[in-house]
Amino acid sequence: METGELLSRIETALSPQPPPTLEEVLAEIGRRGVVTGGLNRVLQGYKIYVSYVAEKIAQMAPQHEDIEKGAVIMKQLLDRLGKVAEGVLKMVREHIDSGITKINGVGVYEAGGHKSYYVKIGGVKGEKNFPNLLSGMELEPFQLGWRASDESRVGKYAALYTTQLWQLYAWLAVRPGRVKIYVPRLNLTRHGASPMFVAVAECHIQAWSKDEAQKLAIEYIKRGDYRPLLTWWLGDGSVKWSFVEKRHYKLRISAGDNIKQQLTQLVGGFYERREKYFYLAGGKRLFKDLIESAGDYGKLLDILSPHKWQYLKSIYTPRRKYKRSPPSNVPNVIYVETPSGTIGLRLQLVFNEGGALYAVKYCSSQEEAHKVAEALRRLSTEPRITKGKTSYAVYIPTQEFIKLVKNDKNLYMFVKEYIHRRLEIATEQQKAIILKLVKRLGLE
Repeated sequence: METGELLSRIETALSPQPPPTLEEVLAEIGRRGVVTGGLNRVLQGYKIYVSYVAEKIAQMAPQHEDIEKGAVIMKQLLDRLGKVAEGVLKMVREHIDSGITKINGVGVYEAGGHKSYYVKIGGVKGEKNFPNLLSGMELEPFQLGWRASDESRVGKYAALYTTQLWQLYAWLAVRPGRVKIYVPRLNLTRHGASPMFVAVAECHIQAWSKDEAQKLAIEYIKRGDYRPLLTWWLGDGSVKWSFVEKRHYKLRISAGDNIKQQLTQLVGGFYERREKYFYLAGGKRLFKDLIESAGDYGKLLDILSPHKWQYLKSIYTPRRKYKRSPPSNVPNVIYVETPSGTIGLRLQLVFNEGGALYAVKYCSSQEEAHKVAEALRRLSTEPRITKGKTSYAVYIPTQEFIKLVKNDKNLYMFVKEYIHRRLEIATEQQKAIILKLVKRLGLE
């Protein structure tokens, strides 16, 4: 196991960070589905989210007293998780510092093409009752979609494994009653600490296998009933904001080859044989059908505000008008010394939601790109290579680049000056993104 990267992620998880505001929590869940950052920031964010959700549900359904009691239990569980997980992380760090490379309860896995580590956590569990917020609604179609995607089985009961707290609430709404919740492990991703929640609905014996649920869900869809497809999307959907930002209304969902064929034939779309995802290209009409199929369930999803629900509701968002920035004459090339010689890298600001700052070298051939990447790796960075239409780009991602900059005073001052000059010519929207990025990277 690569203990250097593991140690770096442990330090990120243990780093002290101010708690997020409610607005920041909702923005992160609305964009990525999770709160990110150090362990303390993530858990404080989820406690804020739990309180907010309980308050909003109480306004929607004041007859359900269990929701407030459940919020207290959930926040107590998050407090215990913080204490236990911090102790485990410090213990693992001590083992690594003492030269131990094989540590019980520590593992690594691949997710979305990225490597993530995890540490096992013990003794963090709770039990509560989740009220039937959807009384009077037929729950089986929604249950089928969850079972077709993320829902599992623990013993004889329906269960859910998730790192997204909103999913836990969305799932419990269709599996109400007594539930046991525990946290078996803490994932250490590139974005920070991410607890894995496991919920077991002890009032719901699992009635279907995964295959049976998918077949039954498809029967509903054949009849024009999109309720199972909605929760299937909430479970196995993958948000691609670039699609809807360009007004390409299609859903990206993970499934096996047989299911891909059936669903794309039913709803319209396409899939790639070697990819685990398929695309449903039903346009605005499909998005509206899914929203309308939710009924009162949609009121809860409005409260939870997850990225997958926001993605569907993007059809009601007016197209954003962008103003072009004035031409930039700001010096943006830095030179780094490597064992193989000096390399010039072009600074590149990216104005996505949180902002990004890359250092890029364009190469005319794949061979040259690999040589440049290898030279940059000797500076303890992890460059990546992408292929364009006429060239290859070797780039150092934001976090890696900042590590490099902070170890070189001259680079540090150049980057600060570059950002200051870019602020002078930026639009108001760009300024807000740059300032957020500067604060996040500690370049103030």
